[in-house]
Amino acid sequence: MILNKKNKIDKKILKTFPKEVIENIKSDVVDYFGVNINSNAKDNFFFKIYYDYELSMKKYEEYNSDPLINYLINQDMLGGLQTVYDDNNNEFARCEIGLNCLTKAEYENLFKILSKNISFFDKYKNEILKISKMKCGDPNRTSSLYFIGFKKQDSEIKTFKCHWFNEFIEIEKNKPVRKNSYYLNFLAKRNIPEFNELIPYAKSALKNCQGRLIMEGIDYNQKTSEKHKIYIGCYKKSPVYDGLIKTFQEHKEIINKINAIREWNNIHTEFCCAIFAIGKDKKNNLTLNLYFEVFSISDIRSIGYKL
Repeated sequence: MILNKKNKIDKKILKTFPKEVIENIKSDVVDYFGVNINSNAKDNFFFKIYYDYELSMKKYEEYNSDPLINYLINQDMLGGLQTVYDDNNNEFARCEIGLNCLTKAEYENLFKILSKNISFFDKYKNEILKISKMKCGDPNRTSSLYFIGFKKQDSEIKTFKCHWFNEFIEIEKNKPVRKNSYYLNFLAKRNIPEFNELIPYAKSALKNCQGRLIMEGIDYNQKTSEKHKIYIGCYKKSPVYDGLIKTFQEHKEIINKINAIREWNNIHTEFCCAIFAIGKDKKNNLTLNLYFEVFSISDIRSIGYKL
């Protein structure tokens, strides 16, 4: 990956990661390159590299024997694994875990293991169960709880993540229709203040960016829920940057950072924004995470990706 030292984001990437990690960003061992921003003028850009399943399993076996992941592997519950490299963590102590299609009994057993391995899990268990009742669209799944994750420090789980998948589709006039409204209404009825604040932004972004709901997520820690997020997928010709600027038109700091990311993407046209997540953190900042996939130049020309 050739970095432009005059560009502020490339400059930060160069300071953040060692050379071999920067080379990985454009390779086939990476699923997504994440760029995170928020509404706080004092905060800059934060980066995450999401490694694919094969390399993640290799890294996990090398660095990180974990009882929770071992249990999921042994019980054939592990559907996917991403180790995440970020600017605060270079020891692969952050993982995202996909779950296989589990029976109700398997979910009950999973919750027992989570309770055993995460000191604060029981504090949030009822909320997690309530949200997990939303429809997931897959008839083989008994719960919409599709991804879990954790961040460790000194071998102890300090942050636990839950992600609920949105794939509910109804047939209308002989055509499949994604029911974005079902999920937003479901969340609104749960009366979770952070989601209630995010729903108007999600509705605006769905319209302005011509996207689709993918999932919702909450990061939990010992004291509180750290962050609430609503994830939106971008179609290949979605006007992502123009749409996000319209959505956050009252937030100058976020718009400035979105424009900086667009400028960076104009330099690195091989990156396409596949997903973004609108969130609220524990400091009451609005957050925006963008997840980039790598495309070849011929792919970009053929799909007409809009910057």
